[in-house]
Amino acid sequence: MRAMGVVGLLTLMVVGCGSDDGSLSVPEAYNEPQGASVQVAGFVFVDDGAVRLCEAIAESFPPQCGGTSIDVDGLAPAVLAAKLVYAGGDLAVGEDFAWTNEVVTISGQMQGGRLQFEVLVGN
Repeated sequence: MRAMGVVGLLTLMVVGCGSDDGSLSVPEAYNEPQGASVQVAGFVFVDDGAVRLCEAIAESFPPQCGGTSIDVDGLAPAVLAAKLVYAGGDLAVGEDFAWTNEVVTISGQMQGGRLQFEVLVGN
């Protein structure tokens, strides 16, 4: 029998392909054409003021964006936090970063592989 050392445990929570409400997964949205209007479901990560929608969340500390991700333009972190609270969601906050523990759906338009924020869809 071989002894195995465990260096660390990385758990991923992954968003499935699409959903019943018509929203796209992050990889599906990433492949949408320029100018396409989309609703995208994923985990939100904020790092140094940059907002990303991620396919998965790696449950390490600090959490990491896993899988495919899309940069979200036009959504300030403070506005995101306020909108999530209003919608009954939650934004976990670290020293210089923040993330959602649950899937969030964002509506917007794809521009050059980036999502131009329009609306945080009620979850």
